Amino acid sequence: MGFAWNRAIERCYDTLIRLVSGEYRKIKMTDGRSAGGQRIRSLTTRGIMVPLKFTLGTSAAIIKAVPLLLVDLLNEDGVTGRAYAFCYRPSGAVAISSHLFEAVDILKGKDITPFDAAQILSRQFALLGVTGTVRMALSLLDMAMWDAIAQMQRVPLCSLLGSGPKPLRAYDSRGLGLMEPHRLAAETKTLLESGLGAVKLRLGYPSLSEDMAALNAVRRSISRGDIEIMVDYNQALTSAEAILRGRMLEKEGIYWLEEPIGHEDYEASAAIARPTERSAADRRELQRSGRFAPRYWCAGERLRDGRCSQDRWRNWLAASSRRSRGPRHRNVLAPNARNQCPSPLRNANLPLA
Repeated sequence: MGFAWNRAIERCYDTLIRLVSGEYRKIKMTDGRSAGGQRIRSLTTRGIMVPLKFTLGTSAAIIKAVPLLLVDLLNEDGVTGRAYAFCYRPSGAVAISSHLFEAVDILKGKDITPFDAAQILSRQFALLGVTGTVRMALSLLDMAMWDAIAQMQRVPLCSLLGSGPKPLRAYDSRGLGLMEPHRLAAETKTLLESGLGAVKLRLGYPSLSEDMAALNAVRRSISRGDIEIMVDYNQALTSAEAILRGRMLEKEGIYWLEEPIGHEDYEASAAIARPTERSAADRRELQRSGRFAPRYWCAGERLRDGRCSQDRWRNWLAASSRRSRGPRHRNVLAPNARNQCPSPLRNANLPLA
């Protein structure tokens, strides 16, 4: 396990060296349809447990090590595309790996693009449901295919997609789990030594006063005025508690409110977003559920009391399925966001380095 992890790190350093040396060059932007096809030869997956330096205690679980699945996808051109995923549970890595091997068997012998693969596999896995571990497996395959295309073009993937290597703002998501205030204060000081400009705090204590005590402990330990604090509840609250706590946290100037309630309860999310003006981030879960919901309106009308009729809801879903557009990266919990595209840190739908 340690060897596999070291090899993964070595590959990252190799890519960084190529970027610095200028070995990669920029080319014209492409997409899933126009990207060159490839024939898959073989798949290798490796599950590893990576111990955490900072134990992460959330309202859902205490995490001391993270199960990762490393994926190597070799094509007939001799190029290996690579990807990895945090699988949450060791059993998740086993399930994802199984789905991946089945998906590769379906695609073998075909000259395939990432777009074609997504279309074929979404249909093949439709009855099982393209969600959960199935969606994670198909996403890993998609990432590995794109990685291989970028290598064959001898460019970083960001350039292949029309951007380029550049610094991104980032936050420290390690640690700051549910613990005593004095431990939170000490851990915050340690995390800030990394030089990042923001930290994420897990909340979900039995009472609001305990949440506020945790936030105040973190804030008091920060000496710089430009450090932002994000808050993550890991889906621990009821709608009423989310509104109550969200209002109080908003007054404290938090950067965002993440996953206050169950991620698929769109109507309740809309109800929370209206009275809580601070953008609330639900960054991973909308894609995992397989559909996107309106921010806080339904069938073109504002929601009243955070609800809409079942008929309007069904009409909205039917209209969305007929439009056959790509996913719109709008946040169901961000009524302030509109269609703006702010900095990577503030836009919770963008990946953060």
